[in-house]
Order: sequence, then C-alpha cells, then structure tokens
Amino acid sequence: MSDKKNKKAKTTENVHDKDRFSISLTHRFWIWAAVWIGCLIFTQALRAPASSILFGFVSAIPWASLVYALIAKASLKIYMLSSTTVTEKNKPFNYEFRLINEAILPYPFIDAYIKLPRRSSVRTTERCVRIGMPPMSNYTVKGTVQFRFRGTYEIGVTSYYVYDFFRIFRVRSPINTFTTVYVLPRKLTLDAGDAFSVSDSAQRTVKAPYAFDKLE
Repeated sequence: MSDKKNKKAKTTENVHDKDRFSISLTHRFWIWAAVWIGCLIFTQALRAPASSILFGFVSAIPWASLVYALIAKASLKIYMLSSTTVTEKNKPFNYEFRLINEAILPYPFIDAYIKLPRRSSVRTTERCVRIGMPPMSNYTVKGTVQFRFRGTYEIGVTSYYVYDFFRIFRVRSPINTFTTVYVLPRKLTLDAGDAFSVSDSAQRTVKAPYAFDKLE
C-alpha cells in the first residue's frame, strides 16, 4: 500500500512540474486557424503576389507570438522589498514587492498570481492581478496589515501568465518568490512595583505575622 501511495505522489509531483512550464493555446488560436485556412483558399484561387504575401504573414504570426511570449520568462523579475520579516500580533506590518520588466519589449497582457493578506488578516489568499508593463517599467504592490493571530504568513508572487499581442499563446512561468512573515505574541510590560516579589528580598527569611503557614 505504501508503494502505491508513493507512486501516486510521484506521479502527481511530475504532472505538477510539467504544468509549471506549460504553454497553452487560447480560444483565439482557432480564430487564427480559420483565418489561415481562408488565406490558403484565397491564395490558391487567385495565385496573386498580394495573396501570397498575406498568406505568409498570417502563417508567421503564431511563431513570432510564441517567441515573443517565451522571452518574457527571462525579462520579468520579482523583487521583495519588505525590510523585516518578524512582527508582533496586532502590530502594523508593511509589505512591498515589485514586478520589473527588464526588456525593451512591452507586455500588455500579464496575469500575476500573488499572495496577499485578507481583509480579516486571518490568512493570506492567492489573487489574480491583470497588469500591462511597458518597456523597462515596474509595478509595485505594497500595503499595511495587522495580523490577528500568531503564525507564519507568506506574501509574494506564485506565478504569472504572459500573453502575446494576439493572445494566441499563454506561457506560465513559476516564480514562488515570497516573504515569510513570522507573527510573534505581543510583549507584555510589567510595572516597576510588580517586578519585585517577597522572594527577591535580601533577607533569608521573611516573617509574615498574620500567616497560618509558618513556611511562608
């Protein structure tokens, strides 16, 4: 039974690893396929130079789009800018991270999946943020949160999807860049009068005349 479970776990991990670097087609691919077939019929019927140029242009669109989307995996970077990772319960904590486009190519269609604290500040949830990034630009996400419970919380980016200009291909790139926030219990301060007890006295024995137990 344990071997079967291990095989299932390994299979699940392998499938997950393959999905991380998957390249998927959108519904717009079938629109391009219909246009490509129409251009092919139009070219064969007319046999004109203009129709051949149009057919060549339409045929080159998916290849150029795929290369364009793949370049984004090396161009988009994530930087965590939080100054500290330790805070106390119910104390304001400032988080900040930045998405940077280091290429000279614009990426107008990006779906970034980020982990941010919920409004209740009980836990963090994954959200999808759709952004567009011009060449050599950045997108900053920052905020302030007060965690209500102790524990560890992850804030950052899990992955992003990049589309080409025609939105034919969708390339997923795993990031998994987080800041792990450790929420500790609150510090309780004692007054000066409560900081000393009878046992802190310099005398070895202290008499309590009104005590029933002489050992006190």
